[in-house]
Amino acid sequence: MRYLVLPEGSDLPDLNAASNYLLSAYEVDPDRAACLSNFETALLMLYRRTGDLTVLAETVRAGRAAVAASPAGSPGLASRLNSLGGALRFMFDRTGDPAVLAESVQAARAAVAATAGRGAR
Repeated sequence: MRYLVLPEGSDLPDLNAASNYLLSAYEVDPDRAACLSNFETALLMLYRRTGDLTVLAETVRAGRAAVAASPAGSPGLASRLNSLGGALRFMFDRTGDPAVLAESVQAARAAVAATAGRGAR
């Protein structure tokens, strides 16, 4: 949460360290999908601070990997699909690529479908 309270740019070393830590964690953790999803979140925060398109591309790759690592019916799948859709919307905003927007919509639809039958929380 330091990201939310520190002045612009002063938290970049912390965000980079968190990204590196999460990257190493997902390589050994049995819940790889959750670690990849956390990695995606840290990278998205880093992208929002830096505007670095290579970081955004890595964010999307991590999101896709998190979804791919989620077993069918996994309780975290909908959340991971939703996160991927959000990262793809950022990518579309930067690139204007209609295929990226289509993938974002597809991920959002899949996220909604993954929640079907779960009932209210």
